[in-house]
Amino acid sequence: MDWTTTLRAQQVDFIQRLKSSCLLHCETVGQHSELTVISDNRLRELRGFCWQMAEKYKRMSSVRDVFINNLKGKLGEEVVKARLSNLVTEVDYEKRLGGDGKVDFTLTSNSSIGIQVKARHGSLDTVRWWISQEEIEKNSVLVCILIQEEVNEAQPKYNLIMAGFLPTNMINVNNGVASLGIDVLLYCGGLHSYLSSLKPYKSIDGIVENDFIKLCPESEKPFEETKENYIERQKISLSIEYFILGNTCYEKQDYQGAFNNYNQVIQLNHKIYDAYLCRGCTRCVLGDIRGANEDYNQAILINPLDEKSYFNRGNLRYEIGDVQGAIEDFNQGLKINPKSAYAFFGRGTIHYKIGNTSAAIDDYTQSLRINPKSAEAYLNRGFIHYAIRDTQKAIEDFTQAISINPKLVEAYFWRGAARYDKRVDKGAIVDFTQVIKLNPSYASAYVRRGIAFDAIGEYQRAIEDFEQALIINPDYAYAHEKRGAVYYYLKHMQYAIRDLQKAASFYQQEGKEEDYQRVLEMLKEIHDSPTYL
Repeated sequence: MDWTTTLRAQQVDFIQRLKSSCLLHCETVGQHSELTVISDNRLRELRGFCWQMAEKYKRMSSVRDVFINNLKGKLGEEVVKARLSNLVTEVDYEKRLGGDGKVDFTLTSNSSIGIQVKARHGSLDTVRWWISQEEIEKNSVLVCILIQEEVNEAQPKYNLIMAGFLPTNMINVNNGVASLGIDVLLYCGGLHSYLSSLKPYKSIDGIVENDFIKLCPESEKPFEETKENYIERQKISLSIEYFILGNTCYEKQDYQGAFNNYNQVIQLNHKIYDAYLCRGCTRCVLGDIRGANEDYNQAILINPLDEKSYFNRGNLRYEIGDVQGAIEDFNQGLKINPKSAYAFFGRGTIHYKIGNTSAAIDDYTQSLRINPKSAEAYLNRGFIHYAIRDTQKAIEDFTQAISINPKLVEAYFWRGAARYDKRVDKGAIVDFTQVIKLNPSYASAYVRRGIAFDAIGEYQRAIEDFEQALIINPDYAYAHEKRGAVYYYLKHMQYAIRDLQKAASFYQQEGKEEDYQRVLEMLKEIHDSPTYL
């Protein structure tokens, strides 16, 4: 077991807590904190610097883009400085031409140890941090910061997360750049200790001739910048910028803008598989299914060991009706990463939709073993248990989903339905009431609660709920039917006939023959009843 094992295990725990917003927050400078908050005067000073940079470079780039890119970078650097304090140099606010030379910090005890900071905004499942070969060569450590809020000119506060770190000698580069997700990083609680453990290197002035001979054998000439090398470095830098712009556009739902930026990345470097993967996602949203499939194929061709491409292509294949191909893609992705909760969830959903309930339950169960905090996996497994009439297990799954996400409307609704089936009428009423609190326009919740009120003899409250459902949706056939049934029970025949006739008409228009016939039988029963006259 090497020194990274514990930090990787802590990172897994940290990611789970991050999903449930249970983070360590310490405001004391120099001490570890997973969350750092920047606001008020501190944020105003950052903005001031970024506007100066935007003004300086307005002829080269969009003022807003320069402002936002600088603000992202400085927010990340401020977090690192707050957590490492005197261990590292100060945040650089010099407005020099050419930037910071690809090094954000060095150790105060040794200027040869560089630290690169990358700050990104995005969802936990998709956010990536990019680092170039040049940055890797100039730095010993990469520190990744996750910005929870979208970065803009008016945001009053930022909640910034130390997402993790990685020694640069552990980063694998593909075509001049590396793309990292949060799951490959080491837990940031070990950053201070790791930096403190690094041994100082000799400065250039202190290297004697014999040392130089050892470092640079005669067979190797010192590196000289060539025109080709310079162009290649510029391409890499531009690729990263276009990729970031593409992600920003995608997050803002500017899918055409995202597509254009990912195109630019591929034109600059046609071997970056992440660009094909992201362009494929964009093409899916834009309706270019064939193009999306080609992009996923190309991503797999470049990097056949990245499971995300298989999962995305699997979802696409399912959408176009290639169920077997979809399952094969998820199977292949799981061979690469057998601990992907997302993959088991996705494959479980496909099994559920094609009616393979046993396999679906197995997949959702496996997904929950890996990620027990997935409310959606409990919800979907609950749907299946409810569909196969295992009502008690359905209630248990919906309850788990609610405990993880107390605002998950569907979990309350279906737990209410399951409770009603088990004749826990008052429990069902409580659940449907919660649905209505969370979503007052949920017409079906009013109908279901009305049915539950009817079951316990509270007929007036049942009628009020059916009426509310019909205010929301006047064409709701089932609401007309259930209100008509209550009126019939109460011997209000005129109202019963009115509602049932409307229900029959709507069912007939919707082509629901079985429902239509059921209501006709009720109307016939009323007409044949002695109380009708």
